[in-house]
Amino acid sequence: MKPSPIALASILVLASISPAAAQVGQDGTDNSFMAAIGRQASVDFSYEPDTDLDAGGSFSYWDARISAPVYGTKLSDDWTLGVRMRYRASVFDWNQQVLFDNDTLHRVDLNLAFIYKPENSPWMGFLSAGPALATDGSNIDGDDIFFVALAGVGYKISETFTLLGGAYFSQDFGEPRLLPAPGFLWTPNDHWTFSLIPPRLRIAYSPNRNWRFAAEAFPDGGRWSITTQNGQDAFLDRSGARAGLRVERRVFGNGWLYLGGGLMFGRELEVETTGGANLFRSDADTGAWFGTGFAWQF
Repeated sequence: MKPSPIALASILVLASISPAAAQVGQDGTDNSFMAAIGRQASVDFSYEPDTDLDAGGSFSYWDARISAPVYGTKLSDDWTLGVRMRYRASVFDWNQQVLFDNDTLHRVDLNLAFIYKPENSPWMGFLSAGPALATDGSNIDGDDIFFVALAGVGYKISETFTLLGGAYFSQDFGEPRLLPAPGFLWTPNDHWTFSLIPPRLRIAYSPNRNWRFAAEAFPDGGRWSITTQNGQDAFLDRSGARAGLRVERRVFGNGWLYLGGGLMFGRELEVETTGGANLFRSDADTGAWFGTGFAWQF
């Protein structure tokens, strides 16, 4: 089976940018690139109300995510080494679905990152790689472990425009995949920011240093190793894309709260065995999503 582009891109979101990425620098400017390379700690919660499946039945979904650095050191004036952990708990609440239980699904990522940011250079960049464990907690084995790597560079063309580029490697879908990731960051003035930090597109307006209003679109999904109710080892894939609005408020120093919501569309759920046999596949209706979180960037 070949996963859809949306499903593939959804993993990039989880690996690179936390949903609570306030993307605000110490001076109050929108600093999307530094948020993308993990210079922040965050806690997030999102919820999707009950949504019908084309194959019958319905489900609601919520998840909680925690992301934080656990170690960091300066290797030189230009290079920094960092270690980051992420934990994500996801719950599907099914109605008339009998393939698997309603247990919480877990994902833990450990990333080792090298960050390049010389003080007097237009260049910046990072390389992040590490294993991920994505499972329902039963029969944990090698099928539950994936490897992901993300590399990116930025070049400041002018005081207002930075060109970004990178690539993402993953074994999340059972075979190595390498995806390109071009992007940009444009801040034409003190109030507006336009950014594409792949694959998140964002337009933000900041009337002052304490408030920000944003419109954004990004894929959202994941893959987990599960055990079906009849004991088969399988994978659950959730894919789709979100578009919506959010309000961000500085609460102290460089700590920011956000509240957001919008529509999730292009949704699909699929369950296949570790051998590639399809057990379940269904599109889901377009529906609402809501999110809130806190991020402290440094």
